[in-house]
Amino acid sequence: MDDTVNMKSVQLSVEGSSLAAAGGWAYQLRFGAHTMEDSGCSPLATGPRMELQAAVEGFRRLNQPCNVRLMAHSSFVLDGIAALPKRHARGWKMAGNHTKDLKHLDLWSELFELTRKHTIVCQRLKGQYGYPDSIRCDKLDADPARIQAAEPFLVGTDRVSN
Repeated sequence: MDDTVNMKSVQLSVEGSSLAAAGGWAYQLRFGAHTMEDSGCSPLATGPRMELQAAVEGFRRLNQPCNVRLMAHSSFVLDGIAALPKRHARGWKMAGNHTKDLKHLDLWSELFELTRKHTIVCQRLKGQYGYPDSIRCDKLDADPARIQAAEPFLVGTDRVSN
């Protein structure tokens, strides 16, 4: 019998952004009528890193194996998740240069561990319009990034929850 039939189905929407001196991330999880969301920021972070951070934070919240529909604009995140087993097998080295580590290795390796127990279907969004969860995440990730950019003396990740 297929174990995925008995697993809960959730939708995970992720967003990341980067302003001049800071990046913001946000996720929204949906399970039936229930919604959970969170956002945060990091100084001197890139948009791709914040997209990855959003995915990590969202998967951290799943406390049991689930069927996950991962929704994102970023092919960097979606293609990267699909390639996690190959990247792990290569020792987290770049595909064309087996001596160079992947960028954002800390997040990729954590994402690999967090996603192993789930069945994941990736859906690439073409723009935010028409996707209310994506619009919400976009607002959530921008607010912490603006706060961090306005107050660059903050060190580390300063979570801002809504």
